Amino acid sequence: MAAQIIIDNISRTYEYVVIINGNEISRVFPLKTVDFTVSPGHHEITFRDSDSEADLPSSCKPICFEIADNKILHLQIDTKNLVIWITDTVGTHLNGQHGFLCGKVSGGVYVENPIT
Repeated sequence: MAAQIIIDNISRTYEYVVIINGNEISRVFPLKTVDFTVSPGHHEITFRDSDSEADLPSSCKPICFEIADNKILHLQIDTKNLVIWITDTVGTHLNGQHGFLCGKVSGGVYVENPIT
């Protein structure tokens, strides 16, 4: 039983480190895509700048999600106004607005997190 996460780095400049459930999983280079498998269930994903000397914040607010078996979570990551943004493929900003974001971001994937 497994699910898949696909991450597109749409930044032309910055490289990010992918962190799932507190563990560094992979790096994603500018204008590249990475994918990996996770077990179905509840997870937390966040990113940090791979270069602590850059003009970026060192990390971003995580998103919590529930993913079903054989499902795919497709995310995009970018930096806007010196803030690391996580969005879904239709452009919904998942980690940086006021209030709460709850609901499906793709088939079999449910996001429920407080965002500030």
